[in-house]
Amino acid sequence: MKKTLLVLVFSMSCMLLAAQPGDPFNGDPDNAVPITGLEWLLAGGCALGLKKIIAARKNGIKEE
Repeated sequence: MKKTLLVLVFSMSCMLLAAQPGDPFNGDPDNAVPITGLEWLLAGGCALGLKKIIAARKNGIKEE
């Protein structure tokens, strides 16, 4: 009986916790989504990788 009740409580709580947050800009299409730290890290990593590829091609190092 305890296991059944525990499974029922956890399965119902999962349905309640799966809700999406509301619109942070209240539906205003003019407000752009801000760039967070993760996007800056991705952009920096892409730029560094591109720089290393260009430097490797200049030095004649073959890519595999």
